[in-house]
This record gives sequence, structure tokens and C-alpha cells, in this order.
Amino acid sequence: MKRRDLLLGGALLPLGHGGAARQTPDGAQPFTPPPQNAQALRQASDLGGHLAAMGLVPGDCFALMDGSRYALLPPEAEDHDLPLPEDALTQKLRVLPSEGQILLASWGVAPLSPARNGPDPRSAPDVSEALSRAVARAMATHAELVLPPGMLRVRRPGALLARSLSGRHDGLRITGAGQQSTVLVYDPEDASEPLLWNNNAVLGLRIARMTLYTDVPGAVFARIYGSGISQDHQFIDMAFRGRWGIGVEMVPDPDTGSAGNNNSEFLFDRVHSGVYLDPFTLLLGRSSDQNLNYWFHNCKLWGWVTIARLHKGGHLHISDCDVSGYAPKAPNYLVELLGDDHARGVCACTIRSLRVELKTAQALVLRSEWPSGNIEIAGLDLSSQTYRMTPGAPVIDLALGEGRGPILSVSDSQFAGQLRVINHHPRGSDQALIAFTRCSFFHGAGPDEVVIYDGSMAPRRIPDMIFRDCRGAGRRDRGLWDCNLGALLGGACRIDSHQALQPADGSAQRLPRGARIEALLDPATLAPTPGLRLWSGARDVTPEPGRPLPVSDGTPLALRPEPGAALTGMCLLRYLA
Repeated sequence: MKRRDLLLGGALLPLGHGGAARQTPDGAQPFTPPPQNAQALRQASDLGGHLAAMGLVPGDCFALMDGSRYALLPPEAEDHDLPLPEDALTQKLRVLPSEGQILLASWGVAPLSPARNGPDPRSAPDVSEALSRAVARAMATHAELVLPPGMLRVRRPGALLARSLSGRHDGLRITGAGQQSTVLVYDPEDASEPLLWNNNAVLGLRIARMTLYTDVPGAVFARIYGSGISQDHQFIDMAFRGRWGIGVEMVPDPDTGSAGNNNSEFLFDRVHSGVYLDPFTLLLGRSSDQNLNYWFHNCKLWGWVTIARLHKGGHLHISDCDVSGYAPKAPNYLVELLGDDHARGVCACTIRSLRVELKTAQALVLRSEWPSGNIEIAGLDLSSQTYRMTPGAPVIDLALGEGRGPILSVSDSQFAGQLRVINHHPRGSDQALIAFTRCSFFHGAGPDEVVIYDGSMAPRRIPDMIFRDCRGAGRRDRGLWDCNLGALLGGACRIDSHQALQPADGSAQRLPRGARIEALLDPATLAPTPGLRLWSGARDVTPEPGRPLPVSDGTPLALRPEPGAALTGMCLLRYLA
């Protein structure tokens, strides 16, 4: 067992050895006691040697006790002359076993209570200098920095990490006493300068168990540039409150503008945001062609929030999160997958078991401009605030440009609003795929009321839009949707068997070339619909049972009641393609 000694009342006692005084074996060199107080410490010529003789290592925490305050004394001989209170110069030195931790409270920090209706955050003590010294100490010794409970104010940008930090530093762990217990108040004069600036210097950040608060609109918590070092960062059991603008911002090289290539492995677990007055983006990716592995788990993201906005692709996973009170004052997406030019690397996004309260018309779910890749949404629940929504309002925008286009899959979800698909490039995608499976739609009696399609720039490049086992806002006895809306709009039909709900009011829909119509059915009874005929141009092409009629010219088809028949609602059209 490593030996730790305690200086108490002028006697040197070994910790963990029954408190017996240290003895000098026969024939050994006489033991020279280490400095006994701060005055002697300042005059020590070889503090490091003294501490090594005591069996102590740089990871230990040495403190000078001054009443209820402590001042940390690093063990390195060349770095032990810290400013100390004059009345503490004769206090006894104590060796405080830290179990691998550095306690910020040992630096003389006296936080305010963060209790409800407590003091003004701006009256909390400014701990910028002490915090910076403690962070440097934690990196030098690979120790965990522990922040005390209470409210601490930081005024200087870069107090947690400065942009000027150079070299490589593996591991920095900063932990508070709890999300509701330790409150770090950021109060900078310039909101654009972050509290933490990791300029490709630190690998493996771990920040946990605290609340981050600011009254400065648009303030930035962390700015990170990575190119070979900065990666593998975790933010756990944290809260953002007040008027933050950005949680974590990934940027190009601040000196050269290079995008970098490995801001990777970011974990957000049990992160809570309560930012209501200003738009807040938890993760903003402005750079890098290798945005790999971003995880958001068990997060509560409330107010005016964007979970992630990635400009250059990415590998993004969101699961088991809640977005309550989502009431932005301007159009805002929870997830933005933008289409800035990049190396066409990874484009993959999964969203699972996400519950969202869409409380204003500006509260939107997702926008994608990706030229390829996969977007998977499963278990999305938009059912909470459907009464607030205007039917026909899109909540997901899929912008298709030049390229193959992405595959958007939505399954086992309760969907409010609409999906808007924009094929806005003359050479737009015709390989994109939109697939809804086992979904309930609150606004729309049929697929054509769920999808808004704008293909004006690429009229001949219509993607498949497939619905399987879905249901809408029509009668409860109506059958499930099983159709390819893309084919009905004139796109290529890529499936063998098909059925579609068609309006029975005479409006025309286009079927794919070569489609063979098999039956017109009442969706409630699945029996042939009496009094309803199918017309192709001026021809009555209603099939007789057992005699499918080919339709090869791709002209629009219309359902028309026979004279005297009054038919409304939908008809189930079965055909082969």
C-alpha cells in the first residue's frame, strides 16, 4: 500500500498505519522532516524530494487549511509558491488524500446556494482564475476535477479550456455534485466566445453532473476543432438553462480554415435543456468530412431547441428522448441534415422513440438535404398537440438534389402534419425512397393528403413513396393504406402487387405504364363498389371480375359515379404493376 503521511500538530504521522510516528531504522540516514507551514514551504529547496520521501505522488492533493478555506499546493517544487492569505502563513500543512480527485473547494472557492428564489447568479463569485488553474492541474495529473455544490460564476471565456492550449492532452474529467446542485454561471462580455475552446488539444473530454446557466443571449458553451486529436467526448447528466445559443459547436481550423476530419464520438446522455427565449442548438457541426458517431440518449430537450444541425453529413443517433414545450417563435427544426459539399462520406441518421410536443406552427421535426444515405425514424410520437396544428402543415422537409437521394423510412409512428418532398434540381433524384410502415396519420384521409410533392424542377424524376399498413384520419372502418403514391404521380412502379385509396369524386390520378387494374372495392366491406366506374380519358375501363384490363398509355384515371349515384369518400383500387 502506498504510504501517505499526515502533518498534524507538528508531528509526522503515516496515514493507514495506525497513526504511529515514523521511525528511523538502525543504520539508516536520519529523516529530514518536510516543511511544517507555509513559510517553510516557500523556503523549501526540494519540495518534490520531500514529498517523494513521504511516498506521495503528483496525483495527491496537498492543501493548506485556513479556517474553512483551503488553498491547493501542487507538489512540484517549481510550482508550489502560490499566493496565500497572510494570516495563513503559520497554519499547519496537511496532506489530504484525494483518491485521484482535485477538489475545487480546496482552492478557497465559496459558492452561493443555487436554491430556488436564491441569490442573483451574477452575484456569485467569479472563479475564472481558480477554475483555469485547477483544469491545468487536472490535465497534468490525470485527476478528476470536482466542482462543489452551489453557484459559481465564470466571466472569462476559455476558463475551462483556452484556444491557445497546445500539444496533446489525453483525458479531462470535470464533475459536479449533481445537475440541480452545481450551477456554473457563464457571464462573458462577448457571447460569441465560448467557455470551453478545444483547439485540437484534448482527447476524451468528460463533463458531468452540473447545470450550465447564462443570462447572455446566444452564449456558446463549447467550441471544438478536431484533426487527429479532438474526439471521444461525453456530456452526461447536464442541464442548459437561461439564454444559451449553442451547446457544442464543431468548427474549422481557426487559423487556416481547414475542415479537419475527426470530430468524432460525441455522447449526450441525460442532457436537459430549458432554453425558451432564444434558439438553442445542442450540437452544431460546421466542419469535418468525418462527423462519425454522435449519440443522444435519454435527453429532455424543452423550449426552443435544435438537437443537431450538421452541415456535412454525419452518423447521428437519437433515442429515447423527449421534446416538451417545443414552441419556437420562428421556423425551427429539431434535426437539420444539410447538404454542404463534403467528401460524400457517411450520411446516416436514426431517430427512435422520440416524443415531441409541437406547440406552434413553427415547431418542425426534420429537414434533410442529404444527397444519399439513410434516415430511419421509428416510434416517433407527435400525438400530444395535434389540436394545435393546421392540417396540411409540413413537419418534415425532404429536399432532393442531384444524386441518388436518401432513403427515408418511418415506421411504427404517430404522425401529425405532412411530409413535404421537393425535387428541386433539374437532374434531381429518381432513386430516393420514402417508406411509411405501420403509421397512424392524424391529418390526412389518404396518402395524397399526407405527402406534399413539388417536382416542378424535375417532373420526370418522381421517387417511390410507399405506404404499408398505415391508417389515416378517415372512417374507422376504412381499410389500411397499401400503395405507392410515387407511382400514382407518374413515377416508376417498382413493386409487383399494389392497392391504393383513390378519391371517388372524379379527381384523376396517374397510374404507371403497364398497370393492370384488377378491382374497385369499397374500403369498408372490401366488396366491389356498385355505381362507380373507372375512366381513362373518354373510355370506360372499369374491369369485370376476373378480367383485368391493361392500361398501357399512362393517362390519368378518374373514378366517376354512374348517373344518379351519390358516392363520396374513397375507393380501394387494386392493380398489378
